[in-house]
Amino acid sequence: MVSWLGNNYGRYHILVPGLLTRWEELKKKHQSTTLADTFYHAETMRVSSGRLLPELSDELREALKADWRGQVNVNERKKLARYGVFNEQGTRWSCEYVRRKYFDDLFHSPVDESLFHNHTGLPPELDLLKAGLERIKWDQVKQCTQSSSKGFPIEDIWQAEFYGSIGELIPREYVFCKEYVVRSENRVDFVLRNGSTRAIEFLIKSRDVDGHHERFENGSYNSLRLSGSYLVVDIKPWDNEPDLHNVSDTARLVVASRCFESLTVARRRRHALFLVSNDLSSGILYIYNENENSVEEYSRSPPLYG
Repeated sequence: MVSWLGNNYGRYHILVPGLLTRWEELKKKHQSTTLADTFYHAETMRVSSGRLLPELSDELREALKADWRGQVNVNERKKLARYGVFNEQGTRWSCEYVRRKYFDDLFHSPVDESLFHNHTGLPPELDLLKAGLERIKWDQVKQCTQSSSKGFPIEDIWQAEFYGSIGELIPREYVFCKEYVVRSENRVDFVLRNGSTRAIEFLIKSRDVDGHHERFENGSYNSLRLSGSYLVVDIKPWDNEPDLHNVSDTARLVVASRCFESLTVARRRRHALFLVSNDLSSGILYIYNENENSVEEYSRSPPLYG
């Protein structure tokens, strides 16, 4: 069921468990209620007895707009917990469904589709990665990391931030989902489909680089019909002094180049490195330039940093 709904409603893939629970609740009242009915009601935010999400008072509307602009602190977020919008600690959205419905349907400006205008098909993975990383909300990354004992954001945090930022750019008719389940229960971090397929896989601190590439190469993800197109992204802390934004381009490039040395040329073409500053305020994306046989800087986040 999860795979079926993910294939048909890609951007709601991670919402399936909640939808199934809601379906069971509705069937207790009306046995003829179908899953399709449940999905429709969730999409339109309405059921026969009212809305799945609360009506918005002017106060709530302004608070959410401020949060979208990064101007709401944790204490103010706690006031919104009673609406089911944030968790009780005020540190994160109660679920991805709530976040997308409020922001995308009620507050967010129309989707910026410029990323897609220059392509007859889907944009390459690298273009998607660049656009998403440039829009990451670094304050949110820091806030989420404070509740973790790892010291550096775990993969789930990077996934959530990237999913939220790239989601602003993808037209509604495209199938886009996080942690897409493929055959043999493997999951791909991000999948975008519209006739063809794009796939992006994250890893943290160069952990199991070969394994991430091998899963694409040995057929574990064959059901995606990738035709060899994918991108593995290594997200690493700078872990040097002075911090990333205070050293020369040459010093940064030396560190970045080491992360590509052990890869074959074929893997280098499908590999990217995102070096993150120690203070979690910025990052630089590096790729392999096959023509020059060297690693080069590709973009910065935020774009004006440096």
